[in-house]
Amino acid sequence: MAKKKKTIENYSKREHKKELFLKAYRESLGNISKACEMAKVRRNTYYDWIKNDPGFREKVMEVDESFLDLAESVLLKKIRKEDLKAVIYFLDTRGKSRGYGKSIKVNGDIKTNSNVVVEGTLTYEQIKRIEKEAEEELKKEQELKSNSKDKDDFE
Repeated sequence: MAKKKKTIENYSKREHKKELFLKAYRESLGNISKACEMAKVRRNTYYDWIKNDPGFREKVMEVDESFLDLAESVLLKKIRKEDLKAVIYFLDTRGKSRGYGKSIKVNGDIKTNSNVVVEGTLTYEQIKRIEKEAEEELKKEQELKSNSKDKDDFE
């Protein structure tokens, strides 16, 4: 198949298709497949445009940023209405420097019963495992004290 000649007409059609895609991309809230379908553009064509056209890539990124702005504004409205889930989400994602979130920053090492040394940031699962091991250790110590006291009382 012969390659299409690069003409002003082809260029105009391609740019028009890109604009149609961008409009569809906005309307579909960033769903690439849906936008391609709406604009009648093959998905591979979209990826070629992203790869080879910095101006187009920039416009797509601007649309993506506008979605983030929209989501953040909705989240902030919910926070202002004291929606607890929104507050927790915000603190988990943006309040880490103040100790909020599902991980803990560790200065130094923590050695667990399973002889695992944990450094850096702990995940929620690691924190739960360490808490469980600490509870088990505390329970053992309490049982030993109780047994020792029972022994002393018996003698």
